[in-house]
Amino acid sequence: MIKHIVWWTLQDTAENASAMENGLKIKQMGENLMGQIDELKSIELSVKIQETSTVPVGVVLQTTHNSMEDLKTYNEHPEHQKLVTFIKKVVASRNALDYEI
Repeated sequence: MIKHIVWWTLQDTAENASAMENGLKIKQMGENLMGQIDELKSIELSVKIQETSTVPVGVVLQTTHNSMEDLKTYNEHPEHQKLVTFIKKVVASRNALDYEI
């Protein structure tokens, strides 16, 4: 099983919306991927980052996949690419971590 974690900071304003509004849109778009991509086994997104976090984060995403090949298929899927296109318009920074469990 592969865990894929991504966290972003967002521009203060982009696409005529605030960072929080864009974060909520990312969350909704991401959650809508469940059931559309077979290789996506689970997905969680949050904009409610706790003060105990040690790095700046506006939105965090965690997905699970059966294999690295499934993660690659998910990443390339057209529905996921729609989310990526939007994120690129509003993001300030991106970090990612993939690991096997």
